[in-house]
Amino acid sequence: MRKIFAMLLAAVLCLSLAACGGNGGEQEVTVDAAAMFGALQNEVTYPDTATTLDSSMAGVLLGGELPEGTEAYLAANDSAYLRCAVFVCQDAEAAKTAAAVVQRYIDDSIDAKYNPDEVALLQKATVHTNGRYVAVAVTDDADGVDKVIAKYFG
Repeated sequence: MRKIFAMLLAAVLCLSLAACGGNGGEQEVTVDAAAMFGALQNEVTYPDTATTLDSSMAGVLLGGELPEGTEAYLAANDSAYLRCAVFVCQDAEAAKTAAAVVQRYIDDSIDAKYNPDEVALLQKATVHTNGRYVAVAVTDDADGVDKVIAKYFG
């Protein structure tokens, strides 16, 4: 009886030590953001052409402040509607904030309802986060976006 009790106690101790260690099963993800952005531009179909913008234009285009230190890769069409973007933030918390800025841009643009075709695309927009990275694509090509996201975010 003592041996069984000792074995159970040892097992509980091992499990409790394992639960205290690590980072909750999450591994730090490293993504080649420039390559992912290129894949979103070239492997996904958009209804119009998109021009790569300087990262300093991210806040202006999105109408909100991105977290300090955020690196942005983004493209917009000739009417200045977001087509795709990848953001590299300092940490996962900053990525959540960046994703919220992007989602607010999408929601506000849908609410404006000034261009029905653009609203239809924005309603299909996909915003993905993984660790300190955020990726977004505004397109009908959900399969193309899913393939790129799976390739880079796993």
